[in-house]
Amino acid sequence: MGYSWHWGVVFSKTTLDALAHGAEDTVILSLLALVIGTALGLVVALVRSARVPVLSQILRVYIDLFRTTPPLVQIIWM
Repeated sequence: MGYSWHWGVVFSKTTLDALAHGAEDTVILSLLALVIGTALGLVVALVRSARVPVLSQILRVYIDLFRTTPPLVQIIWM
């Protein structure tokens, strides 16, 4: 007993609309993550370069924590 692939389902208007909406959401989230990540990275770098002892140590731990954990673990944490 064989299975057949129904291309009409793949290329239906509802499926293509859902794919377009998903692509739009992906682009928006990617741009948002880029802007927030850049801003946060800039703030962390500026505070670290200011050499404020307490903040510098806290940010060192923050940076080391995110640099040494795998991205999948960070996704699960979030």
